[in-house]
Amino acid sequence: FTRMSYELTNNLETFVQVSWNQVRARQWAGTHSDKGGITIQADNAFIPESVRQQLEDEGLTSFTMGSHNADIPTRESDNTRTVQRYVVGLEGRFDAFNHDWRWDAYYQKGITRAHEELYTYNTARLREAQDAVFDGDGNIVCRSGNPDCVPFNRMVIGVNEQSAVDYIMGTPMRRQQFEQDVAAVNFATSLHNVPWFSPIGFAFGLEHRRESIDGNVDPQYQSGWSVGNYLATSGKYDVTEGYFEVLVPLIDNLEFNGGVR
Repeated sequence: FTRMSYELTNNLETFVQVSWNQVRARQWAGTHSDKGGITIQADNAFIPESVRQQLEDEGLTSFTMGSHNADIPTRESDNTRTVQRYVVGLEGRFDAFNHDWRWDAYYQKGITRAHEELYTYNTARLREAQDAVFDGDGNIVCRSGNPDCVPFNRMVIGVNEQSAVDYIMGTPMRRQQFEQDVAAVNFATSLHNVPWFSPIGFAFGLEHRRESIDGNVDPQYQSGWSVGNYLATSGKYDVTEGYFEVLVPLIDNLEFNGGVR
């Protein structure tokens, strides 16, 4: 943060403020437990022979199982927000109606850039990878025939190759930019000629504010992930406000403060 000011006259000063900050938050969110929703076909290449024989004896074409998915890496999030704020304005004093007035006017520009990123698995790829069968040469392949698919064993831990993990995992992300534009002018004085209640603090002003957001998400990150499934946000609104405020001393250590916006 920095602020620079320059006195143009005895009653008029100009100023500039610039600030910048960045926040990064990383989180590890534990395992991907699936208590009983994993469907394994009877011809799955990873089924132990004893289980395969039992399925055949009972005429079953599939079974369901649960797993804490120890071979699927821990979910992670990595979010970064960078904020820039620029302000330029004037501050001054003047006499009017036998009172000393203070005033200021400024324009503010704020920009926030947000990057949200997750490390998690793709549900469709995991279903495809776990549906593994033997091909004509006895090799274990994905039933889908997708040459990029790497078979993934859901029934044993510590056996899956890194290439299988890499196939089901990904980093869905979203980038967004928030912008704020503000222009305002404020006036304040103390009224000393009001019987019984002097001095009365008096202030009023006008402000116009514009808020906007624009985002971008690659279509591949918008659906199909265990968590995340980001969507882009886009929109804006404008607000114009005026306000009036008064501070009236009543008795010792007691004041009345009222305002409307």
